[in-house]
This record gives sequence, structure tokens and C-alpha cells, in this order.
Amino acid sequence: MLDPNEHITVTRSDLGPVAVVHVSGEVDISTIDTMSEYVLDHLAQTPPALVIDLSGVVFMGSAGLGLLIEAHQQADRTATTLRIVATSPPVLRPLEISGLLDLLPVRRTLTEALEGLPKGSSLPR
Repeated sequence: MLDPNEHITVTRSDLGPVAVVHVSGEVDISTIDTMSEYVLDHLAQTPPALVIDLSGVVFMGSAGLGLLIEAHQQADRTATTLRIVATSPPVLRPLEISGLLDLLPVRRTLTEALEGLPKGSSLPR
């Protein structure tokens, strides 16, 4: 049996009051639980802001799109500022085709995503 964690890496760094969830690899039905655990568990703590950095994602399936919608809805309910970093065609194209590029707060860089959010420590290296 394949280990889904071989296909995705999810980490979190805290920049003061802002959490950044870094995702790399493949986001699909077999790996979504790993990403969901980081994103939804953190949103449940009602942080002031959360950035989901998808700049390392090489494949984004419908399960990933569904999680982004769920995160957006949960952030709205808790008044959490949500930003999503999407830089590559494997992520931007599904967002565009699905119409989510217009709905979700997508930024092209982590620096851009952090603009206007509460200040904390410096950017992760």
C-alpha cells in the first residue's frame, strides 16, 4: 500500500500572530487529510490570520479545491483573514477553471500574502 505522506509535505511556521501553512507535493484525495489536519485544526483556534502557501504544490486535485473552499468558509465564520499563495500552473489553472480564482484571496508571493497582516517575526527561510 502506498503511503500518502510520501507525496505531500505540510509544515507550519508562525510569524507572530500569523500562521503560514506550507504545502508541497501533490494535493489529491489520497493526501488531503494531511493538509486538512494543518489547515482546519489551525482555523478552529480562530487565529487572526492564516496563509496557505501552495507555491511548492505540483498537482492540485478537486479534493484540494474543496479544502480551500472549506477553509475560506471557516475563516469567514471566525473573522480570520485567509490568504492563499499560488504561483504555479498546476495550482492556478484548477483555481481559474473552477472560478475559485475570483472567489478566494489568492496572492502570487508569500510577501504579497503577508502584506497588511499583523506584524511578527521575519519571513521563514
